[in-house]
Amino acid sequence: MVLLYLDLIYHQIKNPEMFMGVFPCDLLPRHKVQQKPAAYIVNTDNSQQRGHHWVLIILCDNKNSIFFDSYGLSPENVVFPKDFIQFLKRNSTRITYQNRQLQDTVSSYCGHYCIFMLHHIARGVSYKKCIKIL
Repeated sequence: MVLLYLDLIYHQIKNPEMFMGVFPCDLLPRHKVQQKPAAYIVNTDNSQQRGHHWVLIILCDNKNSIFFDSYGLSPENVVFPKDFIQFLKRNSTRITYQNRQLQDTVSSYCGHYCIFMLHHIARGVSYKKCIKIL
């Protein structure tokens, strides 16, 4: 089932080379990522847990990155594992994120939002325009 979803994601994005995959938070690369742009769909749970909430991280270039959370939270929010902010700071100096809650806390559509954002950004739609569409 997971492979089917990954195939769908690869098929949907214009630039499949930028999609690095789906990760639990503790398995994000520990080194500085060289290939950019690079997009990661990341779960807030670690690899020993079942999975809880999905976010999208895009390393645009050596300076800029995008952190997308459908709850509208900052990557530095205490609800997120430190892995997120450490990964972002290791790979960029400017982190863009939005603070508008798009998803209800009882909803399970976070992964859909991540795929939507990745799909459009990979096709050249700006992050700001994607947020406006939502």
